[in-house]
Formats: sequence, structure tokens, C-alpha cells
Amino acid sequence: MAIIATLHRDMPVRTTRPTPELLALHRLARNENHRLAEKWLDGFGVGDIPRESVEVGYSRSSGPGGQHVNKTNSKATVRCDLSEAVGRWLPPFVLEPLSRSSHYRPAPPTLLISSQLSRSASSNLSTAMGLLHRTIQDAGRSVLVGETSVEQRQKVRGMMRAEEGRRRSDKERRGRKKADRRGD
Repeated sequence: MAIIATLHRDMPVRTTRPTPELLALHRLARNENHRLAEKWLDGFGVGDIPRESVEVGYSRSSGPGGQHVNKTNSKATVRCDLSEAVGRWLPPFVLEPLSRSSHYRPAPPTLLISSQLSRSASSNLSTAMGLLHRTIQDAGRSVLVGETSVEQRQKVRGMMRAEEGRRRSDKERRGRKKADRRGD
């Protein structure tokens, strides 16, 4: 009960929900999907992670700290079950990049994050929740495709023209070589 009370006291209230269209996207195929995902990610905060989808545990910390470390459960471990989260509050397109995270555990698909930076359990919980939030946000941003700048488009067009010119000159050279062999 103390764990749940701490979690409710320390976490802000949920504010931003992904739209039903976003919850149905398994991959971002169109520009509209990218804009929708970007809008959700911009508004996504630590408080948007539902309290019921996070399991919190405390255990003994390690490292320096002397007697305090040996006697208190100050290490906070946060476990987020992705099989429950995806489709409810987490868009499915985020699952694939999350599976590449160092915090990912495959069976069942979960994110397991711990923090023992502080001597305080509540501070470690806040740090772990912040890391969970950043992990989800980084995974979501990794699949977004941004707008291409005008300069970049011009550069690509120039490179394509140059490649086309090289291809044509190579083709003409091969054609002349074959014509010389035939005696044309």
C-alpha cells in the first residue's frame, strides 16, 4: 500500500491521451501519421503514463552510502507491461523501437527501469519514471520522419541529375564499344 501511495503522491495527473487513430497505427506510413505522432509526443509527459500500468518496487541499493544503503530500501524499480499499454495509452508504432532499448525485457514484453542515484526512495522513483518517459519518447521520435528542407531537396535533385548524367555517359560508352566491335 505504501508503494501505491507514494506513486499517487509523486506522479502528476495524466493529461494527454493519444487519439484513437494514433492507437490504431502499427507503423507511420503517411505524412499525416507522422504529424499526428509528433503532436502526441510533444504533449506526452511523465504524468501521461497511467499509474495502473506501472509496477513499482523498492529494494536495497548498492554502492557507497554505508549503513544507510545497507538498511533501507531506496532503490526504485519500475516495470511497465507493454502488452497492456500498447493500444490503451501507448501507440503500437512505438513497440518496435522500444524492443531495441536496453531496458526492454521480452517475455512478457516489459520495460524494466531502476534508479539508485539518490539516498531517497521517492527521488529514485521520480528518476526512474523520468527515464521511462524519456525511453518511450526517444523510441517514438526515432520513427518520425521530419520535413525535408528546401536546401536538402535541391541537393538531392542535383545528386540525382549528376547520377543520371554518369549513367547516360556510361551507357553511351558501352554502346560505342559494342558498335566498334560490330564494325558499324
